[in-house]
Amino acid sequence: MRWWGRRGQSLLLVALMLPVLLGMAAAGLTVGSIYLAKTQLQNAVDAAALAGAQWAATNPSSSPASQAALITQNDPHSTGGTVAAESNQPSMIRATAYAEVPAGFAGLFGISEFTVGATAVAYHGPGQAFDWAIFQGSSSQTLYFYAGGNTVNGGVHSNQNIVFDREGQVVTGTLSATGTLTPDPPESSSVSNSIGSWAAGTPYIPMPTWPMPTLFNSTNAQVIDGNYTIPGGTTINGNLLVNGTLTVDGDVTVNGSLQTDQGSITFAGGGDVITGSLYADGGSISLSGGDQVYGQAVAEGGSVTFSGGGDTIGSSAHPLTVAAFPVDGVGGNVSFPGGNTFTGVVFAPGGTITVAKGGNNFTGAVVANNQVWDGGSNTVTWDQPYVDALPNQEVQLVQ
Repeated sequence: MRWWGRRGQSLLLVALMLPVLLGMAAAGLTVGSIYLAKTQLQNAVDAAALAGAQWAATNPSSSPASQAALITQNDPHSTGGTVAAESNQPSMIRATAYAEVPAGFAGLFGISEFTVGATAVAYHGPGQAFDWAIFQGSSSQTLYFYAGGNTVNGGVHSNQNIVFDREGQVVTGTLSATGTLTPDPPESSSVSNSIGSWAAGTPYIPMPTWPMPTLFNSTNAQVIDGNYTIPGGTTINGNLLVNGTLTVDGDVTVNGSLQTDQGSITFAGGGDVITGSLYADGGSISLSGGDQVYGQAVAEGGSVTFSGGGDTIGSSAHPLTVAAFPVDGVGGNVSFPGGNTFTGVVFAPGGTITVAKGGNNFTGAVVANNQVWDGGSNTVTWDQPYVDALPNQEVQLVQ
């Protein structure tokens, strides 16, 4: 009798718990259906955002809205799909959509369906670093402004801290740091700075990595094997490729570009006019002052140094104005004295940009792994057309 009594109790417990167990199983199935629907919708929205960013990159004057059709193609249950550029950040493309999921077991409680939503944001452009007038990519070094009176028409971002050692700094955009801002806030009543807005503890932004650009080859240039010096007062028509080091004595006019292979380019005197570009492959570039380069100055495995003032570099045809790329840890730095004018982007992805004196005028962006602003009264003006025209473009999902 005891055995049958216990058996009866077990059957009673099973009978009492069966609805609960069935309910839990049904609830699990419902949750699983919602998760699968959410995952499918998110994948569809991700694909649409990336397609929208790719569309915007190749069709800058056209809306990416047509790419919303991909959401329905990848998820037939989706509704309300949209793809559009962010109003305040046109390089960011946002895709959104919704889907209705049958409620399953929840229907017993009067719930017929659940609504799930998904959002994705994709970026198109040369890299988010170029959305800032001044960008420092290092996460281990502080961005210092040791002198006052600098004006930044745009935003400033550091992947570590930002320190204003002197007053009189003007930033019309956002002052942003993944670390801290000193003073905090920069508009403290005790410090005379003018900041559009500021934000500490912001997300890390990666430094773009680009391949070294190539200017020309031996088929469209005069080639000289060995070291070469262009005498002062000389005029050269066409491109010149030197397999060695190249020295420019001063007052030289080159109606073309200068390029070295495994050698540096050194301007020993001022007053030179280069209608094309400077490219040192395996060497450095050094300008002495008072030179004009209508194109770009690019060094790979070396640095770019401006030892005198009064240089004018870049034009609307060359968005990447000054660039230094390190090779095996060698080179990659850019240094400026005062009184120079740069039209386009200055880029040192693996090195340091040092602004030793004041009075420099940058139009475009200044982007480097590390930056030191020793000089005051410099002006940096972020310029969208130069950023949009940079030679390397990328599309990536950022949210």
